[in-house]
Amino acid sequence: MPLPRVGRHVLPQSVLALILWCAAMAGCASFPSPFTSSAGLFPVVTEHAVPGLSGVQRFAAWSPDGTTLALMSNAAGNWDVWTIGIDGTRLQQLTHEPSNEYTATWSPDGRQLVFSSDRLHRIWPNLWVLNPRQPGAVEQLSPGDGKYFFPIWSPDGTHIAFVYLPTGPPAFELRVMSVLSRKIRVLTRSGILFSPPAWSPDGSKIAFASDRTGNAELWVMDVSSLSGVDPDDPKPPAAFWQLTDHPARDNDPSWSPDGRYLAFTSTRSGNEALWVMKLPDFNRLPPSLSPSSERGEQSDSRESRHSVRHGAFALQQLTHDPAIDRYPQWSPNGKQIAFTSTRSGHETVWLIELGP
Repeated sequence: MPLPRVGRHVLPQSVLALILWCAAMAGCASFPSPFTSSAGLFPVVTEHAVPGLSGVQRFAAWSPDGTTLALMSNAAGNWDVWTIGIDGTRLQQLTHEPSNEYTATWSPDGRQLVFSSDRLHRIWPNLWVLNPRQPGAVEQLSPGDGKYFFPIWSPDGTHIAFVYLPTGPPAFELRVMSVLSRKIRVLTRSGILFSPPAWSPDGSKIAFASDRTGNAELWVMDVSSLSGVDPDDPKPPAAFWQLTDHPARDNDPSWSPDGRYLAFTSTRSGNEALWVMKLPDFNRLPPSLSPSSERGEQSDSRESRHSVRHGAFALQQLTHDPAIDRYPQWSPNGKQIAFTSTRSGHETVWLIELGP
């Protein structure tokens, strides 16, 4: 993930080093085309850049009504949260701090945006919320005890999942916060990567990227127990499923609104491109890890890893450009995917129009 110098404002050194390290890791895996499958799941009608943008943009997120994208952009000199209509109209800068604002996602009712910002400590991004109609009214959510990235709201609006880096040795965790109580629960500490998580549309599962088996793969965890449960409950999720098993890097999952597919970034075709997977029936798929395995307890080796061999599920490569395509985000109506691409010479937001 290249980070250009913009005017006199640059990322804080600790965050800059962290993101450069993550980008280097993402770029290390390049393999000759070991395609798993090329099933025609979705015809791609067109691919085009979102008009009306300047500077560098990343991490586009759809509004619930599908008309607007929230994104991070350096168009005003440092990283801020912006919104824009998918037709290029209604461009609006929402934050104006000298700090750096990172990924932003919408609440399910469209009334708030949760985002990551280092405005408090300059080197420690925390979680904040704002109202897009009154962007000056910003509220801090997290306690400032580490670095918070990639916040994403649960479909019912009760929780926010995010990737967390403690102040100690660099080891990412996947955590979740109760919006009402602000209590935070650790979902897993095992091999979490610097990659956005994704809630399933019914809120029962979270897809995430992990190298817990030695390579960057896609996993899904059951979080249905979060509903009505005290966030302080140390019990881990009921099950984990490993979705990919490939020597390339798979990350950046995004669930389709009907819950049947997962879009993601992969290097399996030689460079970072967008792929889509048809998901299994998780009720019929044996878990890859049991709760005891996640706690590090002794478990039967037969249940410790039921890995998904490549080719088990139908896969399709969506983008084939030699540029870098990453961070797919499915539209609420399922007909478009927003993503970040370097095809314009720098990172900017593009849209895929999907056929029937």
